[in-house]
Amino acid sequence: MARAIFMTCFDYKNRKLTTGLHLLGVLLILAGIFALSTPFYLNPATTLERIVGVGSSAILLGVFITFCYTGILIDFKGRKYKTYFNIGWYKTGEWIQLPADLTIDFLKITYKGRSTSNGVSPTFSGKVKVYIIHIRSSQDEKILSFEYESKQKAHRKLEELKAGLSPK
Repeated sequence: MARAIFMTCFDYKNRKLTTGLHLLGVLLILAGIFALSTPFYLNPATTLERIVGVGSSAILLGVFITFCYTGILIDFKGRKYKTYFNIGWYKTGEWIQLPADLTIDFLKITYKGRSTSNGVSPTFSGKVKVYIIHIRSSQDEKILSFEYESKQKAHRKLEELKAGLSPK
């Protein structure tokens, strides 16, 4: 027997732990762990209090950076959404009512991507595929857009959005 699970909210997090500022947060956490572990394999010339202070500060700053991100929250029951900034577990932002008549589109886009990890010269270039879900109003006005790298995840999220935003 299949069970239908209906979600009341859709939460799109605009966060990648492997790029940008979030990568810095992960690296700070690793650097803090490394700093805290140095007394076990090195004979440091500094005090244990300073090592604990530096290591724990790096970990706390890294966790803070990692848990700050933007996103979009859709309330299916109230038919409203908000673009938010997440700090820890608190989402800031204003709720906006969704129009009654919506169209949901699914696009696959392939482009030549470049990465400038040092900020000056490109280090990687190649074809990049992204899957985009657009929510538009009946007047063909784009309301929301969601981007995914995985085709399976994009299709799963598309079905969630269609089920949640379909007229009842």
